[in-house]
Amino acid sequence: MKICFILGEIGYGGHARSAISIAIALINKGHDVFFVGGNSGGEFLLKDNGLKYNIFDTGYKKNYIVKFGLKYKIHKILYKLNPDIIHAFDFSGLYLSESYARKYGKKILYTICGGPVPQKFIPSMKPIIVFSKELYEGIYSLHEVDKEKLLINAQRISFDALQNSKFDIYKWSEKDKINFNIPIVLCISRIANLKINSLKEVINCIDIVLLSKKVNLLIIGSIDDSHAFAVINELAKKVNEKHKFNYVTVTNIGSEYASKFLSIADILVGVGRSAFEGMFLGVPTLVLGEYGFSSVAKSATFDRLMAYNFSGRDVLNRKKIEINHMAIELLHILNDNEYKNRISEESKTWVRDNLDVNKGCEFYESIYNKDFPYFEVPKRLIFFKYCIYSFFRQIYKEIAPYSIQNKINYFRFNK
Repeated sequence: MKICFILGEIGYGGHARSAISIAIALINKGHDVFFVGGNSGGEFLLKDNGLKYNIFDTGYKKNYIVKFGLKYKIHKILYKLNPDIIHAFDFSGLYLSESYARKYGKKILYTICGGPVPQKFIPSMKPIIVFSKELYEGIYSLHEVDKEKLLINAQRISFDALQNSKFDIYKWSEKDKINFNIPIVLCISRIANLKINSLKEVINCIDIVLLSKKVNLLIIGSIDDSHAFAVINELAKKVNEKHKFNYVTVTNIGSEYASKFLSIADILVGVGRSAFEGMFLGVPTLVLGEYGFSSVAKSATFDRLMAYNFSGRDVLNRKKIEINHMAIELLHILNDNEYKNRISEESKTWVRDNLDVNKGCEFYESIYNKDFPYFEVPKRLIFFKYCIYSFFRQIYKEIAPYSIQNKINYFRFNK
Protein backbone atom coordinates (compact mmCIF):
# COMPACT_ATOMS: atom_id res chain seq x y z
CA MET A 1 0.00 0.00 0.00
CA LYS A 2 1.29 3.46 -0.91
CA ILE A 3 0.89 5.89 2.00
CA CYS A 4 1.72 9.59 2.25
CA PHE A 5 2.36 10.98 5.73
CA ILE A 6 1.92 14.75 5.64
CA LEU A 7 2.83 17.26 8.36
CA GLY A 8 2.68 21.05 8.21
CA GLU A 9 5.79 21.03 10.39
CA ILE A 10 8.38 18.29 10.64
CA GLY A 11 10.27 19.26 13.76
CA TYR A 12 11.92 17.06 16.37
CA GLY A 13 9.02 17.07 18.82
CA GLY A 14 6.79 14.19 19.82
CA HIS A 15 4.29 14.28 16.95
CA ALA A 16 6.95 14.07 14.22
CA ARG A 17 8.82 11.32 16.06
CA SER A 18 5.58 9.40 16.55
CA ALA A 19 4.80 9.66 12.83
CA ILE A 20 8.30 8.43 12.00
CA SER A 21 7.97 5.44 14.37
CA ILE A 22 4.63 4.46 12.81
CA ALA A 23 6.04 4.91 9.30
CA ILE A 24 9.04 2.66 9.99
CA ALA A 25 6.77 -0.04 11.43
CA LEU A 26 4.58 0.13 8.30
CA ILE A 27 7.63 -0.01 6.01
CA ASN A 28 8.86 -3.09 7.87
CA LYS A 29 5.53 -4.73 6.99
CA GLY A 30 6.01 -4.03 3.30
CA HIS A 31 4.20 -0.72 2.80
CA ASP A 32 5.59 2.22 0.82
CA VAL A 33 5.58 5.34 3.02
CA PHE A 34 6.55 8.83 1.84
CA PHE A 35 6.75 12.00 3.97
CA VAL A 36 5.66 15.46 2.82
CA GLY A 37 6.21 18.21 5.37
CA GLY A 38 7.23 21.71 6.36
CA ASN A 39 10.85 22.31 7.31
CA SER A 40 10.99 22.92 11.06
CA GLY A 41 14.33 21.35 11.93
CA GLY A 42 13.39 17.68 11.80
CA GLU A 43 14.52 16.83 8.27
CA PHE A 44 17.61 15.08 9.65
CA LEU A 45 15.34 12.61 11.51
CA LEU A 46 13.85 11.51 8.20
CA LYS A 47 17.28 11.32 6.60
CA ASP A 48 18.85 9.38 9.48
CA ASN A 49 16.04 6.80 9.31
CA GLY A 50 16.38 6.38 5.54
CA LEU A 51 12.86 7.65 4.83
CA LYS A 52 11.64 9.12 1.54
CA TYR A 53 10.49 12.72 1.88
CA ASN A 54 9.79 16.06 0.22
CA ILE A 55 10.31 19.17 2.38
CA PHE A 56 8.74 22.58 1.81
CA ASP A 57 9.28 26.00 3.41
CA THR A 58 6.94 26.87 6.32
CA GLY A 59 6.49 30.49 5.23
CA TYR A 60 2.91 29.57 4.37
CA LYS A 61 1.99 30.30 7.99
CA LYS A 62 2.28 34.04 7.56
CA ASN A 63 0.90 34.61 4.09
CA TYR A 64 -2.32 33.32 2.58
CA ILE A 65 -1.03 33.87 -0.97
CA VAL A 66 1.99 31.69 -0.19
CA LYS A 67 -0.35 29.19 1.49
CA PHE A 68 -2.55 28.79 -1.60
CA GLY A 69 0.53 28.57 -3.80
CA LEU A 70 1.88 25.86 -1.53
CA LYS A 71 -1.37 23.92 -1.76
CA TYR A 72 -0.92 23.88 -5.54
CA LYS A 73 2.68 22.65 -5.13
CA ILE A 74 1.56 19.89 -2.75
CA HIS A 75 -1.21 18.92 -5.18
CA LYS A 76 1.49 18.34 -7.80
CA ILE A 77 3.59 16.27 -5.38
CA LEU A 78 0.61 14.15 -4.33
CA TYR A 79 -0.58 13.77 -7.93
CA LYS A 80 2.85 12.43 -8.88
CA LEU A 81 2.98 10.10 -5.87
CA ASN A 82 -0.62 8.96 -6.34
CA PRO A 83 -0.89 7.51 -2.79
CA ASP A 84 -3.61 5.09 -1.76
CA ILE A 85 -3.88 6.80 1.64
CA ILE A 86 -3.11 10.32 2.83
CA HIS A 87 -2.38 10.37 6.56
CA ALA A 88 -2.11 13.82 8.16
CA PHE A 89 -0.36 14.15 11.53
CA ASP A 90 -1.17 17.80 12.23
CA PHE A 91 -3.88 20.26 11.26
CA SER A 92 -1.68 22.15 8.80
CA GLY A 93 -0.91 18.91 6.98
CA LEU A 94 -4.62 18.18 6.82
CA TYR A 95 -5.40 21.68 5.53
CA LEU A 96 -2.77 21.43 2.80
CA SER A 97 -3.89 18.03 1.53
CA GLU A 98 -7.67 17.87 2.01
CA SER A 99 -8.53 19.65 -1.27
CA TYR A 100 -6.39 17.16 -3.22
CA ALA A 101 -8.14 14.28 -1.46
CA ARG A 102 -11.52 15.78 -2.26
CA LYS A 103 -10.66 16.43 -5.90
CA TYR A 104 -9.26 12.98 -6.64
CA GLY A 105 -11.40 10.94 -4.25
CA LYS A 106 -8.51 9.76 -2.07
CA LYS A 107 -8.90 8.25 1.36
CA ILE A 108 -7.63 10.61 4.03
CA LEU A 109 -7.36 10.34 7.80
CA TYR A 110 -6.06 12.55 10.56
CA THR A 111 -4.11 11.66 13.70
CA ILE A 112 -4.10 14.33 16.42
CA CYS A 113 -0.93 13.49 18.28
CA GLY A 114 -1.39 15.43 21.50
CA GLY A 115 -1.85 18.80 23.09
CA PRO A 116 -5.10 20.24 24.44
CA VAL A 117 -8.39 19.93 22.57
CA PRO A 118 -7.95 21.80 19.25
CA GLN A 119 -10.13 24.85 18.78
CA LYS A 120 -9.74 24.70 15.01
CA PHE A 121 -12.48 23.41 12.75
CA ILE A 122 -12.19 19.70 12.00
CA PRO A 123 -13.60 18.74 8.60
CA SER A 124 -16.20 15.99 8.36
CA MET A 125 -14.13 12.93 7.56
CA LYS A 126 -13.43 9.35 8.63
CA PRO A 127 -11.60 8.58 10.77
CA ILE A 128 -10.00 10.98 13.26
CA ILE A 129 -7.49 9.22 15.51
CA VAL A 130 -6.45 10.61 18.89
CA PHE A 131 -4.01 9.50 21.57
CA SER A 132 -6.11 10.18 24.69
CA LYS A 133 -9.56 10.27 26.25
CA GLU A 134 -9.06 14.01 26.83
CA LEU A 135 -8.98 14.62 23.08
CA TYR A 136 -11.68 12.05 22.32
CA GLU A 137 -14.21 13.57 24.69
CA GLY A 138 -13.17 17.16 24.00
CA ILE A 139 -13.45 16.90 20.23
CA TYR A 140 -16.79 15.12 20.49
CA SER A 141 -18.29 17.78 22.75
CA LEU A 142 -16.69 20.87 21.15
CA HIS A 143 -17.00 20.01 17.47
CA GLU A 144 -19.99 17.62 17.63
CA VAL A 145 -18.08 15.01 15.63
CA ASP A 146 -19.80 11.65 15.29
CA LYS A 147 -18.25 9.24 17.80
CA GLU A 148 -18.03 6.61 15.08
CA LYS A 149 -15.49 8.87 13.38
CA LEU A 150 -13.30 9.11 16.49
CA LEU A 151 -10.83 6.40 17.44
CA ILE A 152 -8.28 6.20 20.25
CA ASN A 153 -4.90 4.61 19.63
CA ALA A 154 -1.73 5.67 21.42
CA GLN A 155 0.62 2.88 20.29
CA ARG A 156 3.62 4.70 18.87
CA ILE A 157 6.83 3.78 20.73
CA SER A 158 9.53 1.87 18.87
CA PHE A 159 11.23 -0.39 21.40
CA ASP A 160 13.98 -1.46 18.98
CA ALA A 161 15.04 2.15 18.41
CA LEU A 162 15.19 2.82 22.15
CA GLN A 163 17.18 -0.29 22.92
CA ASN A 164 19.73 0.68 20.28
CA SER A 165 19.97 4.28 21.52
CA LYS A 166 22.92 4.26 23.92
CA PHE A 167 24.83 7.24 25.24
CA ASP A 168 28.63 7.45 25.17
CA ILE A 169 29.40 9.77 28.06
CA TYR A 170 32.98 10.34 26.89
CA LYS A 171 31.76 12.02 23.70
CA TRP A 172 29.62 14.54 25.56
CA SER A 173 31.30 17.97 25.65
CA GLU A 174 29.70 18.96 28.98
CA LYS A 175 30.41 15.72 30.86
CA ASP A 176 32.74 17.49 33.32
CA LYS A 177 29.76 19.45 34.75
CA ILE A 178 28.15 16.29 36.12
CA ASN A 179 29.18 14.31 39.19
CA PHE A 180 28.38 10.73 38.15
CA ASN A 181 28.95 9.44 41.67
CA ILE A 182 25.58 10.77 42.81
CA PRO A 183 22.08 10.13 41.37
CA ILE A 184 21.04 11.96 38.20
CA VAL A 185 17.58 13.42 37.79
CA LEU A 186 17.00 14.00 34.08
CA CYS A 187 14.45 16.63 33.06
CA ILE A 188 13.50 16.64 29.37
CA SER A 189 11.79 19.85 28.30
CA ARG A 190 11.96 22.55 25.68
CA ILE A 191 13.25 25.79 27.19
CA ALA A 192 10.44 28.14 26.22
CA ASN A 193 8.18 30.74 27.83
CA LEU A 194 5.34 28.28 28.36
CA LYS A 195 7.76 25.92 30.11
CA ILE A 196 9.25 28.45 32.55
CA ASN A 197 6.89 27.61 35.43
CA SER A 198 7.42 23.85 35.23
CA LEU A 199 11.21 24.24 34.91
CA LYS A 200 11.23 26.59 37.91
CA GLU A 201 9.24 24.01 39.81
CA VAL A 202 11.68 21.17 39.15
CA ILE A 203 14.69 23.34 40.08
CA ASN A 204 12.99 24.47 43.31
CA CYS A 205 12.18 20.83 44.03
CA ILE A 206 15.85 19.88 43.68
CA ASP A 207 16.74 22.79 45.96
CA ILE A 208 14.58 21.15 48.66
CA VAL A 209 15.94 17.66 47.98
CA LEU A 210 19.54 18.89 48.28
CA LEU A 211 18.91 19.75 51.91
CA SER A 212 18.93 16.02 52.69
CA LYS A 213 20.29 14.21 49.63
CA LYS A 214 22.97 15.01 47.06
CA VAL A 215 21.58 14.71 43.55
CA ASN A 216 22.23 16.12 40.06
CA LEU A 217 19.57 17.78 37.96
CA LEU A 218 20.30 17.70 34.25
CA ILE A 219 17.86 19.72 32.11
CA ILE A 220 17.94 18.72 28.45
CA GLY A 221 16.03 20.57 25.76
CA SER A 222 16.35 22.87 22.81
CA ILE A 223 16.37 26.59 23.62
CA ASP A 224 13.28 28.02 21.93
CA ASP A 225 13.45 31.35 23.74
CA SER A 226 16.52 33.22 24.98
CA HIS A 227 14.55 34.96 27.76
CA ALA A 228 13.33 31.62 29.12
CA PHE A 229 16.89 30.26 29.02
CA ALA A 230 18.20 33.30 30.91
CA VAL A 231 15.54 32.95 33.63
CA ILE A 232 16.13 29.20 34.10
CA ASN A 233 19.91 29.52 33.95
CA GLU A 234 19.87 32.27 36.59
CA LEU A 235 17.75 30.17 38.95
CA ALA A 236 20.06 27.17 38.43
CA LYS A 237 23.06 29.38 39.20
CA LYS A 238 21.47 30.56 42.47
CA VAL A 239 20.78 26.99 43.60
CA ASN A 240 24.35 25.96 42.77
CA GLU A 241 25.76 28.92 44.67
CA LYS A 242 23.53 28.16 47.65
CA HIS A 243 24.75 24.55 47.86
CA LYS A 244 28.32 25.40 46.79
CA PHE A 245 28.42 22.85 43.97
CA ASN A 246 27.23 22.49 40.36
CA TYR A 247 24.19 20.32 41.08
CA VAL A 248 21.92 21.85 38.41
CA THR A 249 22.99 21.86 34.75
CA VAL A 250 20.97 23.41 31.91
CA THR A 251 22.01 22.23 28.45
CA ASN A 252 21.14 23.28 24.91
CA ILE A 253 20.65 19.78 23.56
CA GLY A 254 17.68 19.15 21.32
CA SER A 255 14.89 16.92 22.60
CA GLU A 256 15.54 14.60 19.65
CA TYR A 257 18.70 13.43 21.44
CA ALA A 258 17.10 13.14 24.88
CA SER A 259 16.49 9.38 24.68
CA LYS A 260 20.25 8.84 24.45
CA PHE A 261 20.60 10.31 27.96
CA LEU A 262 18.01 8.02 29.53
CA SER A 263 20.64 5.32 30.05
CA ILE A 264 22.45 7.52 32.61
CA ALA A 265 19.32 8.74 34.42
CA ASP A 266 18.22 7.48 37.85
CA ILE A 267 14.94 9.43 37.70
CA LEU A 268 13.16 11.14 34.82
CA VAL A 269 11.00 14.27 34.95
CA GLY A 270 9.02 14.70 31.75
CA VAL A 271 5.78 14.46 29.84
CA GLY A 272 4.35 12.66 26.82
CA ARG A 273 6.65 10.66 24.60
CA SER A 274 9.74 11.42 26.72
CA ALA A 275 7.97 9.96 29.76
CA PHE A 276 7.02 6.83 27.81
CA GLU A 277 10.57 6.28 26.59
CA GLY A 278 11.97 6.59 30.11
CA MET A 279 9.34 4.23 31.49
CA PHE A 280 10.15 1.61 28.84
CA LEU A 281 13.80 1.70 29.89
CA GLY A 282 12.79 1.31 33.54
CA VAL A 283 13.59 4.86 34.67
CA PRO A 284 11.19 5.94 37.47
CA THR A 285 9.23 8.84 36.01
CA LEU A 286 7.63 11.95 37.51
CA VAL A 287 5.09 13.71 35.30
CA LEU A 288 5.49 17.49 35.48
CA GLY A 289 3.52 19.51 32.93
CA GLU A 290 3.05 23.20 32.21
CA TYR A 291 0.60 23.57 35.09
CA GLY A 292 2.55 21.80 37.79
CA PHE A 293 3.48 18.40 39.18
CA SER A 294 0.97 15.63 38.50
CA SER A 295 2.28 12.38 39.98
CA VAL A 296 4.73 9.50 39.79
CA ALA A 297 4.03 7.06 36.96
CA LYS A 298 2.97 3.79 38.59
CA SER A 299 0.11 1.29 38.48
CA ALA A 300 -2.16 3.46 40.64
CA THR A 301 -1.79 6.48 38.31
CA PHE A 302 -1.38 5.02 34.79
CA ASP A 303 -5.05 5.32 33.80
CA ARG A 304 -5.42 8.91 35.02
CA LEU A 305 -2.17 10.02 33.40
CA MET A 306 -2.94 8.26 30.12
CA ALA A 307 -6.36 9.90 29.92
CA TYR A 308 -4.39 13.13 29.37
CA ASN A 309 -1.59 11.57 27.30
CA PHE A 310 0.88 11.91 30.22
CA SER A 311 0.80 15.69 29.68
CA GLY A 312 0.11 16.58 33.31
CA ARG A 313 -3.06 18.46 32.31
CA ASP A 314 -5.01 16.29 34.74
CA VAL A 315 -3.93 18.78 37.42
CA LEU A 316 -6.37 21.29 35.94
CA ASN A 317 -9.21 19.17 37.33
CA ARG A 318 -7.92 18.91 40.89
CA LYS A 319 -6.19 20.93 43.58
CA LYS A 320 -2.67 22.01 42.75
CA ILE A 321 -0.02 19.80 44.35
CA GLU A 322 2.59 21.69 46.37
CA ILE A 323 6.24 21.54 45.40
CA ASN A 324 7.06 19.87 48.73
CA HIS A 325 5.02 16.85 47.66
CA MET A 326 7.11 16.45 44.52
CA ALA A 327 10.29 16.62 46.61
CA ILE A 328 8.89 13.95 48.97
CA GLU A 329 8.09 11.67 46.01
CA LEU A 330 11.56 12.16 44.57
CA LEU A 331 13.23 11.38 47.90
CA HIS A 332 11.02 8.30 48.31
CA ILE A 333 12.37 6.92 45.03
CA LEU A 334 15.97 7.81 45.89
CA ASN A 335 15.86 6.29 49.37
CA ASP A 336 13.68 3.22 48.86
CA ASN A 337 15.17 0.78 46.35
CA GLU A 338 12.29 -1.66 46.72
CA TYR A 339 9.78 1.06 45.78
CA LYS A 340 12.03 2.27 42.95
CA ASN A 341 12.37 -1.24 41.49
CA ARG A 342 8.64 -1.90 41.78
CA ILE A 343 7.50 1.20 39.89
CA SER A 344 10.29 0.63 37.38
CA GLU A 345 8.98 -2.86 36.56
CA GLU A 346 5.36 -1.65 36.53
CA SER A 347 6.30 1.07 34.05
CA LYS A 348 8.19 -1.24 31.70
CA THR A 349 5.35 -3.74 31.62
CA TRP A 350 2.65 -1.11 31.11
CA VAL A 351 4.48 0.62 28.23
CA ARG A 352 5.16 -2.69 26.47
CA ASP A 353 1.51 -3.72 26.79
CA ASN A 354 -0.03 -0.39 25.75
CA LEU A 355 2.32 1.60 23.51
CA ASP A 356 4.10 -0.86 21.19
CA VAL A 357 4.24 0.74 17.73
CA ASN A 358 4.01 -2.68 16.06
CA LYS A 359 0.57 -3.19 17.60
CA GLY A 360 -0.28 0.33 16.48
CA CYS A 361 0.85 -0.61 12.98
CA GLU A 362 -1.71 -3.42 12.93
CA PHE A 363 -4.36 -0.92 14.02
CA TYR A 364 -3.50 1.51 11.21
CA GLU A 365 -3.44 -1.28 8.63
CA SER A 366 -6.92 -2.31 9.67
CA ILE A 367 -8.11 1.30 9.27
CA TYR A 368 -6.42 1.74 5.90
CA ASN A 369 -8.08 -1.40 4.59
CA LYS A 370 -11.57 -0.44 5.71
CA ASP A 371 -14.07 0.90 3.21
CA PHE A 372 -14.53 4.14 5.08
CA PRO A 373 -15.99 6.95 2.95
CA TYR A 374 -13.70 9.18 0.98
CA PHE A 375 -13.29 12.77 2.08
CA GLU A 376 -16.70 14.26 2.74
CA VAL A 377 -17.29 17.84 1.62
CA PRO A 378 -18.53 19.94 4.56
CA LYS A 379 -21.99 21.48 4.30
CA ARG A 380 -21.97 25.01 2.90
CA LEU A 381 -23.02 26.62 6.17
CA ILE A 382 -20.29 24.83 8.13
CA PHE A 383 -17.70 25.72 5.49
CA PHE A 384 -18.80 29.37 5.55
CA LYS A 385 -18.42 29.41 9.35
CA TYR A 386 -14.92 28.00 8.96
CA CYS A 387 -13.95 30.77 6.50
CA ILE A 388 -15.20 33.44 8.91
CA TYR A 389 -13.42 31.71 11.81
CA SER A 390 -10.12 31.56 9.85
CA PHE A 391 -10.34 35.26 8.94
CA PHE A 392 -10.83 36.47 12.51
CA ARG A 393 -8.35 33.95 13.89
CA GLN A 394 -5.65 35.39 11.62
CA ILE A 395 -6.40 38.88 12.97
CA TYR A 396 -6.40 37.55 16.55
CA LYS A 397 -2.99 35.92 16.05
CA GLU A 398 -1.54 39.30 15.09
CA ILE A 399 -2.75 41.05 18.25
CA ALA A 400 -2.65 38.26 20.85
CA PRO A 401 0.60 36.23 21.03
CA TYR A 402 -0.82 33.83 23.64
CA SER A 403 -4.24 32.23 23.76
CA ILE A 404 -6.82 33.36 26.28
CA GLN A 405 -6.77 29.86 27.76
CA ASN A 406 -3.04 30.07 28.46
CA LYS A 407 -3.55 33.42 30.18
CA ILE A 408 -6.34 32.00 32.32
CA ASN A 409 -4.18 29.04 33.34
CA TYR A 410 -1.20 31.30 34.00
CA PHE A 411 -3.14 33.43 36.48
CA ARG A 412 -4.85 30.39 37.96
CA PHE A 413 -1.56 28.80 38.93
CA ASN A 414 0.38 31.97 39.71
CA LYS A 415 -1.92 33.83 42.06
